[in-house]
Amino acid sequence: MDGGRAQDFWLENLGEAERFNRWVLSRFARHLGEDVLEVGCGSGTFTVLMAARGHRVTGIDIDPSYVETAKQRVAKFSGCRVACGDATAADWPERFDTVVALDVVEHIEDDHAFLRRLARVLRPGGKLVVKVPAAPSLMSTLDRVVGHHRRYDKASLRETFRDAGLTPLSLSHFNVAGTLGWWLNGKVLKRTTPPGEQVKAFETLVPLFRAAESIVPPPFGLSLIGVAANDA
Repeated sequence: MDGGRAQDFWLENLGEAERFNRWVLSRFARHLGEDVLEVGCGSGTFTVLMAARGHRVTGIDIDPSYVETAKQRVAKFSGCRVACGDATAADWPERFDTVVALDVVEHIEDDHAFLRRLARVLRPGGKLVVKVPAAPSLMSTLDRVVGHHRRYDKASLRETFRDAGLTPLSLSHFNVAGTLGWWLNGKVLKRTTPPGEQVKAFETLVPLFRAAESIVPPPFGLSLIGVAANDA
């Protein structure tokens, strides 16, 4: 499977994973300000979730087909808009309370320069929220086929924030259960995508995983969720 088809697989399957997506949102929702820039919004899954909470969301994605889908999905929310563009080169005349980049930064070759660019569009005191793949040891065929340049640990993500002139506020592991599936499918079986049935089964079990991680913060996970502030 080529990279484009693999990316479509994830967007389609995760776009339908309502329990999982609401779990992700719950991990950073308290950091969202009134005006949000969502970088790499894809087909608008999280754009809609944030807009439904009353945030004014500006989404940007480089893929025209995803952007068209996202535009249709956010049309009912006043104050929300989606544009097609390259976030590594785009300039925004306005400033935002929050910039959100979910599963985006790992696709950017120069992640330090990218976060410096995003930091410039934050208002003073604004926050950058990222979700990135964790555990460099899990790097596998699943990562490479969708164009991941790296997986992060807390130290490397903290360094990237600080190099962008941002103050790290929180770095937390997320989705312990997903690490087993990623290791098995990517490291052992060398797959480029997991079986769709596996993704659906995971979605069914999300309430259990979510409850467990709310009781005991995980020491590792498939992802890291990082929040940093613009103190300039």
